[in-house]
Amino acid sequence: MPATPENTANNTKSSEASAPEMLVPPDRVAHVERDVARYASHVPSSVRHIDWGEIFPATKLFRGFRVAVHPSKLLLSLVAALLIYGGTRGLDGLFGLLPQAWRAVPGEPALFESVRSGGGDFDEEVESARRALERRRNNLRESAALVVERPVDEIGRGDLVEAAEKRRDERLSNLASARDRVLESADVDEASIASAERAYGIGVADTYALAAREVERVEDLYPRGVGITLYDYETQQLDRLVAAVLDVNFMGEGGVFASLYRGLWIGPMWAFSQHPLYAALLGIWTLAVLAVFGGAVARSAAVQVARDEKISLRSALRFSSGKFVSFLSAPLIPVLVIVVLGLTASLAALLMSLIGLVPGLGWLADIGIGLLVPIGLIVGLLITLTFIGLVGGISLMYPTIAVEGTDSFDAISRSFSYLFAKPWRVAWYGLVALVYGVLTFLVVRLFLWMVLIATRAALGVFVFREAAGTNVLDALWPKPSPNQFSYDIPFSNLTWGQDIAAVLIAITVFGLLSLLCAYALSLYVSMGTIIYYLLRREVDATEPDEVYLDPADEEFAGLADVADDPLAEPEPAEVASKESDE
Repeated sequence: MPATPENTANNTKSSEASAPEMLVPPDRVAHVERDVARYASHVPSSVRHIDWGEIFPATKLFRGFRVAVHPSKLLLSLVAALLIYGGTRGLDGLFGLLPQAWRAVPGEPALFESVRSGGGDFDEEVESARRALERRRNNLRESAALVVERPVDEIGRGDLVEAAEKRRDERLSNLASARDRVLESADVDEASIASAERAYGIGVADTYALAAREVERVEDLYPRGVGITLYDYETQQLDRLVAAVLDVNFMGEGGVFASLYRGLWIGPMWAFSQHPLYAALLGIWTLAVLAVFGGAVARSAAVQVARDEKISLRSALRFSSGKFVSFLSAPLIPVLVIVVLGLTASLAALLMSLIGLVPGLGWLADIGIGLLVPIGLIVGLLITLTFIGLVGGISLMYPTIAVEGTDSFDAISRSFSYLFAKPWRVAWYGLVALVYGVLTFLVVRLFLWMVLIATRAALGVFVFREAAGTNVLDALWPKPSPNQFSYDIPFSNLTWGQDIAAVLIAITVFGLLSLLCAYALSLYVSMGTIIYYLLRREVDATEPDEVYLDPADEEFAGLADVADDPLAEPEPAEVASKESDE
């Protein structure tokens, strides 16, 4: 039949009528349109845009700052940091009720490091340090006994502080007397008066500063809590790490790797080897806190990185609470494996030694020990591989649970497999994340320092009163430096009202300072999540936008059940249901 306009129109209508209709539920239209736009953006049309994230995947780590500074993650990390610090102080107070052997001498982690590198007996070094502290305390007691008028053997820490305060008051009295003598002299002139007042002011300030240093020396003569000692040591290593990155010093003494070695190995090794009970209690408390709040940060970061969407605090905490056992046990299981393997080898060697004590069975023990050596090598290999997997893959365990919604065994399996499948890629991503993280950490610290300086400058404009020989604001709140936010409050130089004011200021300042710790924790988890997505795509060929979505979350109502392919036709059951509704 020849084609006519009428036939063409009829054929067009017939083809349109016979074309299958794409059924998209109304509640899915917005999500389908969004996914279609996302997929269409990957269709190459011209060389107008270069996806540097595809060419250089490590550049995707630069999203870490934006992910980490989200208020919900900072709040969760802040709560975690405060709880961990509070637990540390609580354990220090509890162990402070025990004999001094349960506490640490000042600088004990550094002493542990020097003994490990130079040789020697650490226990003897610690006892020598304790005896030296005792001798210095006795010397102070003898001088303080003349001031507080008490027997030497009854002089305690409070008496030493009281003696320092009395010596301060005596110096202040002498300074005032010297000034009054100048002012009361008959031939005094204005220049002499000004000079006397200036000398008196300088002397008063120096006297209060000297008294504060004397009180600090008294505190340094007594053993400290294990937790605060470890905290100070780790803080020193963090400062050295920042300085090493700025100096581009990676391999030298005091460089990046040396600081990481001290902070990640020497500090924890000292705590667990010399104070095992304290370290075990602190470790369990820290893991429990991180399982809830660190897991919530990982969950929030997982959703944001994958879908560029944010979930509520309640949703993140509900997820981490539901996966509490998995988050808690993921880093513990490799440790238990190492302990069990080591104890098994040790007990086997002990059994051979006991058999050797039996008369006539020494030959059996010797042969048994010889047979244990190859078995021990296998055990040593397993311990080594487990340790490497734990150290290298621990930052991937929380992201695995948060992204996949699985358990601790899957977290261990994936983190170990990704590490051993792409070791150099993991090392490269870790190095980029470390440098980038340190630089952003410096930016955040500089920002917080500017906030403190601006606040202090604004408050100090009209503060004229004096305390402890200086401006009252300087006495209550020493001026912070870019490298040092923390400070010690000189309570011995303040009145009771000033003590309360100094505590309130310190709570505010250290609360702001804790935001720096919160950012560090949030950044660590966020960067680990991004690295997990990158490794999962390279090893398992899984797209980075695939993340486990809990249908119970109100944020994902109507989204968790969207098909992977937004253009796919509905299932037959869904089509039949739709037709029946129509």
